[in-house]
Amino acid sequence: MNPRPEQLTTINGFWGAAAAGVLHGLGVRHVVLSPGSRSAPLAYAFSVHPGLSVTPVLDERSAGFFALGLAQRTRGVVALLCTSGTATANFLPAVIEASGSGWPLLVLTSDRPPELRHCRAGQTIDQLKLFGGYTAFHAEAPVPENERGVLLAWRRLLSQAVGAAREASRPVHLNCPFREPLAPAEGAPLTFAVPFAELTEVSPPPAFTARPAELPALRGRGLIIAGPDQPVDPAAYRNAVCSLAAAAGAPVFADVLNPMRHGDCGGDVARIAHYDAILRRPDVVKEQRPAWVVVLGELPTSKVLRGWLAGLDIPRFVVSPHGGFRDATQGRAFHLRGALPDMVDAWAVEPAPAGYAAFWRNLESTAADHLIEGMADAAPDFEGRVHALAAEALPGDVDLFFASSLAVRDAEWFWPASPVWRSVFFNRGANGIDGTVSTAMGVAAEGGRVCLFCGDLAALHDASGWLNAGSVRGALAVVVINNSGGGIFEHLPVAGWEPPYERVFATPQHVDFEAMAKAFGVGYRHARDAGQLMDRLSCFPTHGVHLFEIRTDRKASAKARKALLEAAADAVAEGGD
Repeated sequence: MNPRPEQLTTINGFWGAAAAGVLHGLGVRHVVLSPGSRSAPLAYAFSVHPGLSVTPVLDERSAGFFALGLAQRTRGVVALLCTSGTATANFLPAVIEASGSGWPLLVLTSDRPPELRHCRAGQTIDQLKLFGGYTAFHAEAPVPENERGVLLAWRRLLSQAVGAAREASRPVHLNCPFREPLAPAEGAPLTFAVPFAELTEVSPPPAFTARPAELPALRGRGLIIAGPDQPVDPAAYRNAVCSLAAAAGAPVFADVLNPMRHGDCGGDVARIAHYDAILRRPDVVKEQRPAWVVVLGELPTSKVLRGWLAGLDIPRFVVSPHGGFRDATQGRAFHLRGALPDMVDAWAVEPAPAGYAAFWRNLESTAADHLIEGMADAAPDFEGRVHALAAEALPGDVDLFFASSLAVRDAEWFWPASPVWRSVFFNRGANGIDGTVSTAMGVAAEGGRVCLFCGDLAALHDASGWLNAGSVRGALAVVVINNSGGGIFEHLPVAGWEPPYERVFATPQHVDFEAMAKAFGVGYRHARDAGQLMDRLSCFPTHGVHLFEIRTDRKASAKARKALLEAAADAVAEGGD
């Protein structure tokens, strides 16, 4: 039987109950925790609070990414809890990713009290400022005491941390020391210095909004780059982009990680999905070079696009709700902090000359048609074909998750502009493959249907993440494009150095994915080629986690990929003459 807060017999128990009540009052609804002793006061209180959904995850590294996925799906602050020692350090990769991609995590690390530090007490490391500059706020909580000022300080710190996480949309860190006894204990109830109802009476901090006081005018030929972005309201975001593009007569370069690649704006907007192929022949667009560029979110992964932008001495207006400098091309960038829907009506626009948007639309049509024709001649197991076909094969209510490395690049190159509106999830803050499976499971944890596209190395690098399959209430299909190694390296100069290329860089793995799926209680389906994979995905699962494997030839796909993109670029150049 769980005692009511006023019946608790230890200050640690009251401290934990207060934390659960305060966080719930501040709007926190999800807690991801890993098992341990020192975190018991918080873990117990969170798990018995009726308003908190608690997900236990064995591995702290996986737990961090699972929480990150929950934050992406729910758009709210997610609490992350662990015990003391090296457990805390395993949160670091997810904290780095959340910091770079802009997601609010409340990281609660339990700790030994000060008298047990620096004396070789077990499971004790220096946890102060453990995550360095990757958090928006850091503080150490006081050791729990039944004293009014200390109890009120605990409430203030929790409120401060949640507010900072929301305002900055970044992770925050509270280090929480506890003395024993850690577990609930029997005995006479204590009288606490602050009544529970008073201590947990909080008001959620107001949401942070910002918009520039004055926006620069947009005159003449322009370009909107809709890069990796996860807006709070995708529909309002699409409407704002379409409105700005139509008013300016500007094409929209729509990255696959942006809502603009997935959903129709109508005929007034030129959506360009194959900008990478087009810009491989930059002379084609030389006479129609833009006078300004608006960048929404981050820049796409395309090195071709980034190189072309770096050569344009024109102003770039970078719009992001997260702030900070976000232009790696070192150009004339002006950073505007805020949400595009809040700005677009106030933006003065002088439209481009007639025919400018149609020029880009014709280039896109040529590139798309040539890629479709070339895809028909490619091998049935060509990796790019998976992304080219999936846009139509997947049911309309399935959201997308793209792993970093080659999966997201193939999607950028070959996923067509689609009339189907979908939500897209990803980890591009640090661009690593770690935590991919765990994050996708966090996205699907509360419901919905999600399809993750990843390579074999991303699926294996986060092997412990498969342990979380039982926590997924929705449906997650993990499409593993198994080319036995790191396919991204086939496109780098190091691929020509053999040895040691294959063993040291490609690092081929030979795991039996069917046996692995069985070991983790995950459904498994094999597809011999992209066409059969689409047949499998068209009957998308309704619940649970399922692994869909397609085996491909890494080197043959790399050769075909290069040839297809170059041929499409040649076709654009010929059509532009």
